[in-house]
Amino acid sequence: KDPYVVGAEKIEAESNDQMTKNLCRTWDINKVNLKLYVEGKVRYDATKPASQYKELWKGLIDKIAQISGEYEDEEDDGYYEEEEEDYSDIIPQFNPEQIIFTKAGSYMVTYEGEQLGISTWAWTNSNKGMLRYSHNYDYINDPDYSNACEVSFNKKEMTLFEINAKEVDEDTNKEVMRVTSKYFCSEA
Repeated sequence: KDPYVVGAEKIEAESNDQMTKNLCRTWDINKVNLKLYVEGKVRYDATKPASQYKELWKGLIDKIAQISGEYEDEEDDGYYEEEEEDYSDIIPQFNPEQIIFTKAGSYMVTYEGEQLGISTWAWTNSNKGMLRYSHNYDYINDPDYSNACEVSFNKKEMTLFEINAKEVDEDTNKEVMRVTSKYFCSEA
């Protein structure tokens, strides 16, 4: 085979504090909790093994469709017609198995069927266990291209918590909908 040359740029490693030492290792993803809040009330709350991650998200999408139907029934049908939103495109294609964090600011998630995803991470406040992740490190602090995640440890267990989606009413500035996920992991 012909040689293939790739460019690389060295970046500073994340700090070597205790939180980084706790984070940077291989973790088995054991189970996942998904919650849907609508107008401040929990409307979906389910926890399943990571091997049923796709089913967990499908349950969430089904619940969103049910709730959308409830709101449509309350509205005057003659006033306006709205296209139904299809959220099925957010259902993951593969179930996650492991997550590996490195001190260099990268992480890799392995999925069933020998699939994987690689991305970047950085602490925003390691004392509070707050980090951000993004597919492009240059945008790690841009909320449009990255996401916040809270991490906590209990011996050889790690919990990751994130807000997956949030919708706020522009007129009242009140939260209408929020989807959160919590990943329960153990050291591999």
